[in-house]
Amino acid sequence: MQIQSQIGVGVALVASLLIGDEPVPERNRQPYAGIDWAKVQHVQGTTHAHVNNQERLDRVHRDGLRFLTVTNYYPSAPYWPLREVRAGQFRPQQAHGAMRNGKWIPGPIDWNALITDPEEGWLGEIPEEFRTRPLLKAGERLFPRIPAGILEAPNAEHHGFTDTGAHINSPGSAFASGTFDVKRRYLLEKKGFARGSGRPWRDVYKDMLAGLICPEGGGIVINHPISSKLKQQFVLGMLDFDPRVLGMEIFNHSCVKGRPNASCAENEALWDGILATGRQCFGFFVPDWQHCFEGVWMGRCLLLVDEFDRDACLRAYRNGAFYGALLGDRLRFTKLAVTAKGIEVALDKPARIVILTEKGIVSQDEGRGLGWEFPEPKPVFVRVRVEHESGERLYSQPTMLGPAPKR
Repeated sequence: MQIQSQIGVGVALVASLLIGDEPVPERNRQPYAGIDWAKVQHVQGTTHAHVNNQERLDRVHRDGLRFLTVTNYYPSAPYWPLREVRAGQFRPQQAHGAMRNGKWIPGPIDWNALITDPEEGWLGEIPEEFRTRPLLKAGERLFPRIPAGILEAPNAEHHGFTDTGAHINSPGSAFASGTFDVKRRYLLEKKGFARGSGRPWRDVYKDMLAGLICPEGGGIVINHPISSKLKQQFVLGMLDFDPRVLGMEIFNHSCVKGRPNASCAENEALWDGILATGRQCFGFFVPDWQHCFEGVWMGRCLLLVDEFDRDACLRAYRNGAFYGALLGDRLRFTKLAVTAKGIEVALDKPARIVILTEKGIVSQDEGRGLGWEFPEPKPVFVRVRVEHESGERLYSQPTMLGPAPKR
């Protein structure tokens, strides 16, 4: 995990709209253009799943996940590569720095040395039952068995911004933030250390983008915006910050749990409101955390790739070459084609197909395919939702039909 020590406030940041000397392309407004549906692979991934023990790793693999970008926190440090992660490895020392009383403390940080320092430490203030010797230590490998046939990329869930309550993922970024002391047993927060990022979101976004391991792939995803109480205008500001802010979660299983009146896609209204402004905003479908490994595990992104390769999957996220699903294994798109004249949809099984624009539902039918001819003037965007009797739902990424608004 050496790369984490290189990612922090002290790195030389790329300009927000540059990759090296090349300008960053705007978010892809036609995400399915050029896809050969007869040959493309549908690889199950998700940008937001907490996997912190062998049982959960085995479960997500058994449920079909093949591209892993796990998203743990406290600290928000990538569990990557999985084979090197040890239980509690960020407790004795963390490679990345942290904010303390509004100032940056560069990594590595040796927590044992800091807490037990005879002049500046606070060992005597820690509850007696936690004053073990050594004070903090790492355990055995967290994942002794790595399932065959998986790909990995770094990711983490970042939080604790000074100017928003948002939670943010960055699939493909090795950036790390925050500290381990989630239960406040070692008084890090009392001693001025931020539990999370401790900085404004724009500053942290720059570091996330600087930490991308594939320049043409991955990016930033806004987590559960409804649960985080993010307003549309605020999300627009995040999308306008950089084209590598890819979009937001549309379905989050943890947010649906315990809310009997919540639809399985409770964030579609906000999504359509943002798309109606002419901005591309990719939609993500995730399990998240609390209950997701009990019973039915829902929330997938089906990545459309020509080869089973890590960077190909990250590029699919960047380009919007994926679609959302609740279950991931009951139904597939076999065609999503948008031309100047209209849209054509095909499935591998009969289901209810719904075509939506900023005006709402504009066409729907039962079957294995549906086409719709665009009226004049053309809609701002078009997207597809599919509902199957098995409980599966599919969600296409939007195709934008007009010019992008000026940023």
